[in-house]
Amino acid sequence: MSDTTAEIARIDAQATAARAALSQTLAQLTERADVAGRIKARTAEVTGQALSAIQDRRNQHLAWLAAGVLVVAAMTFLVRRRS
Repeated sequence: MSDTTAEIARIDAQATAARAALSQTLAQLTERADVAGRIKARTAEVTGQALSAIQDRRNQHLAWLAAGVLVVAAMTFLVRRRS
């Protein structure tokens, strides 16, 4: 019987060690998933800010282009009117 008791104690110790290792691995994976989630959220935020800045800059360029076209049109109108 003592061999059986010793075998049970050994298996129980291995199971306890395995549970501890699995618990630690789960904690690490949870932490990594949390970090990955924060990275993903920050990436989305920065990407949104970059796209907004690009759109603002594009709109500014279009406004300057439209102003230039209006100036050329006005000058053309004035030149033709004088002729």
